[in-house]
Order: sequence, then C-alpha cells, then structure tokens
Amino acid sequence: MSLARISRARILRTGSRGLPVRVAVPVISARLNSGLSSEPSKHTTVLSKNFTDPARNSFFEYTWGTWLTNDAEEKLKRRTTFSIEGLNDLLRELYTKSHGEYAKSTEIQSDKTVTKKASSCESLDFLKFPNINVLTHNVSVAHLGSLNPNEDLNTKEISSIHEGKHHRIYKVVTNSDREFVLRLPYRGLYAAHEQSELGLKRKIQSEVATIDLVSERISTSKVLAYATDSNNCVESPFILMEFTKGTSLIREWNPLSENQMEVKSVIDQVMELNDAGALSIEGFQGFGSVYFKHDCPEGIPAFKEESPYVIGPIAESDSYLGATESPVGPWKLDEPLKIVEDYSSNLMEAFKDNERALGVYSKLNKLAPVLFNPDSKILPNFKELFSPRLFIPDLDPINVLKSEDSISLLDLEQSSIKPFILHSYPKFVAYDGPKIFTVEELEEIKKETHDLEMVMQYDYMFKRTRNQFLWELALNNRRKELIGAISPAVKLIKSGYVATVEDPENYLTVERSLIDLCEMWEGYAQHGLVKEAECPVKFSPSEVERNTQELQQKEQDMVKPFALTQGWIPQDLFAKLYSQKVITESNVEGNYEIDVEKAMEGMEPEGTEDK
Repeated sequence: MSLARISRARILRTGSRGLPVRVAVPVISARLNSGLSSEPSKHTTVLSKNFTDPARNSFFEYTWGTWLTNDAEEKLKRRTTFSIEGLNDLLRELYTKSHGEYAKSTEIQSDKTVTKKASSCESLDFLKFPNINVLTHNVSVAHLGSLNPNEDLNTKEISSIHEGKHHRIYKVVTNSDREFVLRLPYRGLYAAHEQSELGLKRKIQSEVATIDLVSERISTSKVLAYATDSNNCVESPFILMEFTKGTSLIREWNPLSENQMEVKSVIDQVMELNDAGALSIEGFQGFGSVYFKHDCPEGIPAFKEESPYVIGPIAESDSYLGATESPVGPWKLDEPLKIVEDYSSNLMEAFKDNERALGVYSKLNKLAPVLFNPDSKILPNFKELFSPRLFIPDLDPINVLKSEDSISLLDLEQSSIKPFILHSYPKFVAYDGPKIFTVEELEEIKKETHDLEMVMQYDYMFKRTRNQFLWELALNNRRKELIGAISPAVKLIKSGYVATVEDPENYLTVERSLIDLCEMWEGYAQHGLVKEAECPVKFSPSEVERNTQELQQKEQDMVKPFALTQGWIPQDLFAKLYSQKVITESNVEGNYEIDVEKAMEGMEPEGTEDK
C-alpha cells in the first residue's frame, strides 16, 4: 500500500464586507485509498459579524476517520470551531501593523528582507485583541503583503488541508497575495482536567519559541501570532503561521525499498535538518522546553549570553496526564536523570487506579536516579552524551517540505531539551525487533526456509535493521562525539524510559525493558555504566512469567484489524468496508463491528507486490 495519501477537502469561500463570493476551488488533502468522489465539498458563506450560517458547522467537523467504538464522542473531541470573522479582524490588524509600528522590525529593500531585529514576542492591544501574542519581527510587509491604497485586507478562502493526531490545519488565502496556516488543537482532547489544559498551553507556547529558535538555522514556517486559550477574537487556541509551499518528503520515502541509496537519501535529508536545526545548538543552561521570556518569566535563561529564550517546564503532553500538579521541570544541568524520575512520578499519579501500571512506573521511578553513571569511562565522550540537546519527537519525512530552492521542517510540537543519551530514534526509522545486518546473512537465512511468508518476514527484518543503521551512520558522519548513544548497553539501559515516552499505556513493554535491564545490571555495574552495584528493583520468577504471558496475549490482540490504530479507520477505507458489509453497526448505538474473516479475505489477492 502506498504511503502517499491523496484525497479531498472542504473549503469555504468568504465574501468581503458582507458580500458573498460564489466561487469554490478544489483543494488537495490527505486521505487513504479514496473510494469516494475526488470533488471536495464546497460552501460559500458571508463574512459579516451579524450573519449566522448554520451550514458552516460542517466545516469544523472531524472528517478524516471513524472509530469502531465511541465514534461520535471521539469526533466531538476533535471539533475545531473558530470565528472566521475574528480571524479576518486579526489578519487586518497584523497587516496594519506590518505597514506601521512593526515595520521598524525589518528593513526592506527591493521587497526583500535584508536585516532583522532580534526576536520579540509581545501581546496585542488587550481591549481589542485580548490574549493574543505576536512575534513582531515576523509581522512584516514580506509576510503580510501589500494592497492598493484604501483597500482592506480580507480573507478570500479557507481550506481544511490536514486533520492530524493532535491538531487541524486550515489554509487561509487573502487578497494581499499571501497565504497563511491556521493551526487549531483539538480542544476536546485537553478537557479532562486543569493539568491537561495547562499542558496544551505550554505546548503552544513552547512550540512557537522553538520554531523561532531553529528558524535562525534552518527553513521553517514563520509564526505571526498565537493564543493559548479561547478568550480571543478567533475563539480558539491557535497558531497563525506563514504558508510554506512544497512537496512532502514522504513521497520519496519507501522504507522497504530494495534501493538502499534511495532510502539513505531521505534519511540523510531528515538528519541534515535535525543536525542543523537541533543538535548543533549547544550551550543550553538546563533541561526542559524552550519558551519566550514573555511566556515564562520564571524560566532558566536558555544561554549564557542574552537571548529572548528561557528554559521552562517540559511540554510533553504525557507529563500532564495526572489530575494534580506534578514536577515538570525545568531541571538544572547537574540533574539530568531527574527528568526520568519526575516523569515516572507523573505517570504514577496518572495511573494510580491501575495497579499493574502503577507497579511498573514505581520501579522505573526507583531506577531513575541510578540509571546511568555520568562519570563512566567505558564509552568515549560519555560526558558529552549528557549534554543538553534539542529533541524533536516528530522528525519524519511527512513533516519535511521540499521546494526548488529550500527544504523546510514543520511540526516542532512537544520538542524538549534533554541529555542526548535520553533521545530516542525518530519513529520512521526506529526498530527494536530481531536484527539482520547484512545481505549475506539474509541470503543464508532464506536458504534454510521454503516458507514464502517467513522469507517476507526476514526481508522485512533486514530492511528495518538497515534503515535504523543508516540513521546511525548519518549521526556518526555529523556528530561523532554523540555516537556512543547507539551502544547496545546504552539502548537497553534507557529502553524503559524511551518506551514510556513513546506510549505510557504500553506499560507491559516498559516492564519487559526493566526486566531485561535487571538481568544485565551486574555486568553494567562492573563496567561503571550504572551508578549502583546492586539493582534497586527486583522481579520474581512469577512476575517475569506473568509479563511474558501478558505480552504474548497483547501481541495476539494486536493482530486484529485496526488494533494498532486503536480502532480508528481512515474515512475512505471505512466507507469502502462499510459498503462491502465488512464493517456493520453493532448493537451498541454509535459503535461498529468488523467481520475479521471478510476483512482478511479482502486483503489477499490484490497488490501482492505492494505488501
């Protein structure tokens, strides 16, 4: 199955000054295996504060998938209502300021920005635009465009172009010949308690500052304005950015390609952005996430030299799962493992009603302070591995845009500053299954089996091993001082923490990592890799056996269709399976059932080469 997703989107045409514009234009958007019409749903509305349009509601609904269980509830959480009129007012205000007081932030020559003042973040007029922050150095003629004298800036068209895991993206077209991106989080996902809402606020604040920090080093979309709650003219938390044109690098990514150079090319491009935009930033004065001083006045100065940035609480969503306030940093340079200790404490609070998960995270919490020995001499540059480096969790070809003259990195959500030794592999190359390292080794294994399915599995293992190795090779070519982090011992020692960050619900895998670590602890202690001679936690034979059985059962459950996506199905695929009666409505209202035998039958004959 191709990784490229192409489909249809909803667009909204708006008329300026209350006058409707009866035009609608198709927009490309991400969908899977489209069996529906490629024609987008269209709606023309009137831009006026005194005009209400019930037909607008469908424009805010989640449309990219269906859940087998609690579908209506899940979609409601992802509804992204906002004020179109308020957005238009904000854009007008930014346009006015780009030609007025903010014009001082840049000097323009021949319509090109040639110099720029230091980054600056400030609030807009509270009475007119409450709770909206502006990056004044980005609000310029270059980003807002120009109009004829006495002409007002107006929104011409809004298109829904992406509905992601955490947020939705709208493309906004104006009459100033400029296009913008409006990113809206799914507010319903953060409504559980005050800590969830605090986590959302910090995610937005930190991502904006991180984008600004890395934009001095690599190409990325410039942020114009943002808000962290709904008490503003847009009536939603948001990030307003310039629209970056280009083609996603995902179109070049085929992880199971026979052509190694093709795979290496994509990995090298992602690593180049990671190195230039993140790993090359040295001199951080603590651990946590990056903020503007404006948003986090109590934070640690990010660098020794003066800068607009500070290091504040970590912005990872899972640190805010618990209903009560928990330690989330920032942390000083001399307490790198406090990150693991506090993170596991937060999960102990979040999973306090789950005895099994609580037991696992309690053990991780005991291990955290002695997980590594920073004074170890066993690996070269071991101290360097504890240096604070920017970690971008969503490094992925899908978040890289290429144009004729640039390559840009998008989506820096939940980025944080951690010791490099605690960084994990990007998900698109991460692989912790059985390893096959060479073609010769693969051919030898193939000779020993005549089972076609097993041959395909071995081929899969080889290519996933190869992809991860190519990432390690790219790291070694650029940052030799950090290559010790790929040591098998280092990988195992941190594997419990890494598995926790990837998915806190997956506590059985975390427990297996801790069991494996305890078995190897004595040897690691003898070489000085860990701090204590004796492992501070123990697993009884019965606990090990229970974990083995539960993991086996979980693996069997994960074979079921759509188990990996937790029952979520891309909408076009859902429509196809529903029409074929593979999926039917269950006895519980709003839920669906899947006929597993029919589903498996439909997957077999077609596209064998793609599988």
